[in-house]
Amino acid sequence: MSAPPFKKLRQTSITDSFKVTEVGMGSQQQDGDRKVWKDFNFTKPDKEDLQTIPNQDHTAESSSGDISSDAMGTACEKTASVASVSPAHDAGKLEEAAFNSLGTDSTLENSQPMSPSTSKSSPGWTSEDKKSFGTDLRHFHRMPECFNKEFPKLKHDDRHHVLINPDSILGGANRVPTVLGKKKDMWDPNHVHMPCSGENLYPVDGENGRKEIRNRWDMIEMALECLTTKSELTVFDIEDTILRYNKRYEKKWDFAMLKEYEEMLLDEQKKDFVNTIKQIALLAIKLPDVCTQPIPLLKKHQDKAITISQYQAACLLANAFFCTFPKRNGKKKGSEYASYPDINFNRLYEMPHSDADGHIRMEKLKCLLNYFRRVTDKGSFGVHFAFYIKVDFANKFLGGGVLGRGCVQEEIRFLICPELIVSRLFTEELADDECLLMTGCEQYCRYMGYAETFEFVEDFHDVTPRDAWGRRCTSVVAIDALHFKGRQVNSQYRHQFVKRELDKALCGFTSVHKSQKLPAVATGNWGCGAFGGDPRLKAIIQLMAAAEAGRDVCYFTFGDTDLAQDIHKLHKYILDRHLTVGDVSKQIQDYNKKRCHLYGQHIISFILGEDVIVPNDWEIRPDDGDGDGGGDSDVNMEDDNRDSANGDDDSAGCFKETAF
Repeated sequence: MSAPPFKKLRQTSITDSFKVTEVGMGSQQQDGDRKVWKDFNFTKPDKEDLQTIPNQDHTAESSSGDISSDAMGTACEKTASVASVSPAHDAGKLEEAAFNSLGTDSTLENSQPMSPSTSKSSPGWTSEDKKSFGTDLRHFHRMPECFNKEFPKLKHDDRHHVLINPDSILGGANRVPTVLGKKKDMWDPNHVHMPCSGENLYPVDGENGRKEIRNRWDMIEMALECLTTKSELTVFDIEDTILRYNKRYEKKWDFAMLKEYEEMLLDEQKKDFVNTIKQIALLAIKLPDVCTQPIPLLKKHQDKAITISQYQAACLLANAFFCTFPKRNGKKKGSEYASYPDINFNRLYEMPHSDADGHIRMEKLKCLLNYFRRVTDKGSFGVHFAFYIKVDFANKFLGGGVLGRGCVQEEIRFLICPELIVSRLFTEELADDECLLMTGCEQYCRYMGYAETFEFVEDFHDVTPRDAWGRRCTSVVAIDALHFKGRQVNSQYRHQFVKRELDKALCGFTSVHKSQKLPAVATGNWGCGAFGGDPRLKAIIQLMAAAEAGRDVCYFTFGDTDLAQDIHKLHKYILDRHLTVGDVSKQIQDYNKKRCHLYGQHIISFILGEDVIVPNDWEIRPDDGDGDGGGDSDVNMEDDNRDSANGDDDSAGCFKETAF
């Protein structure tokens, strides 16, 4: 198969420090097969709840599609610029990165070189501590200036489901959204089954031992109201409340972690804990009056968007805390929500599998209870100044193991920005041509560590400004990587898998907004670690996708100084030789055919033409017949692991977008 032509690279900046650094590439996107886009937006709190819930907006959108060889051939011809690369260890550093896209010529031919951009920065720029190389971040385009003047009016249509009154935010970011007054209940395969629906029925023991059917929301409301009236409240009361309307799980669910959390609290802290629990219950009971419209499911291969208010998000999460969502507890294949992530918090409460697992769950509870303490307390939300598109190394089941054992990049992001968890309520597992973009999420927690060392540190006040729809100028795009197990790691250089990852990354980096100033993308070792990806190959793939999408890139190597230097050398090499995206694509295919990875030469070294010592007895094994030098086993593209391993990331799928 012929290699698709590449866009031209522009300047690069790389760092081996633990501070913000990035690699950026910019170019205009060419029309090709369209991806399925899903959007999820969060807006400010509803007007009547201003005294208790701070302002915020959220929107979600998804898209899917595939890049055909022809489409790639035209799309990859544009120029790109690389900003800087950082070996930051802390996943939180990724959130602070900023990206910007530079204008490029969309008519460049494959034979044309990837020329430097006209940015004020230079490929030779180095930070004062000599840890960063390439484009100075100060020259990158950022939000909100990229979009504020170009945003269309917020309105409801067949594709975009707005669950607030759009007219209530006319006039800019300082307006407060209100809910739609007319209530509507939908209980069908295309909408979330809401706890407060009149169709949510539950069998209970009646008189004479006969089963009776009752409205489950009546049971939920009664149980939660009873909980709020208790003068002395313990975790046993929380357990009893949840099991009143989840009788079938009476012998299956345990609440060991909640009990352990309560036991570690001092007397004064217990009072605060009890008050927070009561406030969460009161918030959950408000669901019928807060979420008055049916919430559509973001199914595979559907082009839809959802906009809800921050207060609606908090109310939905309060119900998840008390495990009220129906039909979301079964895990059997073929069940109605088998292809959706879990949303109820019951897994988070159960007995840990190890001491490390117990520590992680404890810190997760601290993060989430801090969020609820904030959103149910009087006062305002804060914001952090992160104006770039951050990449979520996602599981195809959004959020991965955030409510279970996982605690790596994606789970940590969802814990410090809990409103992201709402996306699990309605987002189906991602397909290979999909991703989710989440806009407007606010950070509530400061943390340290990673995986087993993760710890909640303190409350965090985020002060990020808002866009024209009142959303925080923070965007997180969830893209999943393939999982290469065991000997399958050698298959990742095959054209079909490189193309899949390139399609996925391009889907995530492409913007639905027409703008000459796209914010940059902050990313790193996507799909590496537990998923077996080659960090150098993944870096090249993401740079290619960014060039196609017209964005600069802020790249974090998570402490790998050698990787940061290698990417910088590769970018300089491409610029000096005026290589196109097509040229680099051919190099990847040649690297695979010659099976260089089997005798220790990495992909960047191969492209740079560096010499490598080959054993005298080395023999290149015959091609497997597919023309790409592929190896033995096929990659499992149907891996449904819902907990990210404590090494890196998981896989996601179609492009979806969420805003908060």
